[in-house]
Amino acid sequence: MDVETLAKLIARENNGHHNGNKMRASRNKAEIWNNESETWNNKSETWNSESETWNSESETWNNERDMWHNECEIWNNESKMWNDKSETSK
Repeated sequence: MDVETLAKLIARENNGHHNGNKMRASRNKAEIWNNESETWNNKSETWNSESETWNSESETWNNERDMWHNECEIWNNESKMWNDKSETSK
């Protein structure tokens, strides 16, 4: 909502007075709210960006975990093979 419209709504809430001082006060309050809203939107964008970074890092770690899991599986299979050969040669 633009500042002017918000200011009029605030002024209307202030007993419907639209005189200069109340209108200026209402406009100032509307600008403050818009600035605060913009600040929260910027923080939200930052948090979303950080979240995307963490998701990307998490995906990398999951891929590395899967790679190590596969490596372990290969080593376990080779170990079983060597154990079987050892048992067979006895």
